[in-house]
Formats: sequence, C-alpha cells, structure tokens
Amino acid sequence: MAFISKNQVKLFNTAVSKTGMTKLERKALLEGLGVTSSKRLTQTMLDEAMAHFEKLGFVPKRKYSRPAGSKQRLLSKIAAIQNELNLSDRYVDSIAQRMFKNEDGQPVRSHRWLDADQLRRLVASLTYHQKRKRKRQS
Repeated sequence: MAFISKNQVKLFNTAVSKTGMTKLERKALLEGLGVTSSKRLTQTMLDEAMAHFEKLGFVPKRKYSRPAGSKQRLLSKIAAIQNELNLSDRYVDSIAQRMFKNEDGQPVRSHRWLDADQLRRLVASLTYHQKRKRKRQS
C-alpha cells in the first residue's frame, strides 16, 4: 500500500484548516476513510477527501503551474521583436509554418494559434534573429 507524499499531507492539512474543520471533524473524516493519521492516507483516500473539501468550498492552488498569461506574454514579446526589427506578421507566420505542423501534418497558419511551448521556441528563434541583426548593425 503506497501512502501519499509529504506535500500531499500538507495539502490535506491546508484543506482542513481552510475549511474551518475542528479537530473532532478532522478525526471523524479520517476514521470515515479508515485511517487515524493523514500520513496513512492512500491516493484514492486523498482524492475522496479532496472531493469532500471541494464541496465545502476549498479550492487548491496550483503551486507550480505556469501563469495564466504566459501565452499572452510570449505573444507580446513576439510583437516587441517584430516592432524592433520591422517584421510583418506574414514573416513571423512563415517562420512558424516552417517550424511547426498541425496534428494532420499541415503547417500551422498563424503563430497566434501555437501553444505556449511552441511560442517559447518561436521566441527563441526570433531572439536569435534579433541578435544577428543587431550584430550586423554595429
């Protein structure tokens, strides 16, 4: 039987405190799951407990997720590079078409349809182009 990790125990205890559970309610919840300590929870037990906490209004924060605006920031960075180098959208789209294919194997139509990882690679390519152009100008 595999028990949950220390971080998952912390998540459980955070959920207990954020929902305002008393010690007796916490103990009753653990006994209802068949354990006496949160360290003895399995993944399925934790999932069951988290579903209960979510019914009580607890919303877990995703600690290591990327910011929601990361794609927008990358598009802004592409726009800044375009402005500096006087590049058109058509030029950036043509680079994206050479770099990326759709699920059906066709080139993408626009750089705006790329996911965040693909946009990061496109920004890296444009940054390399930007450095080369700066070097030529000096």
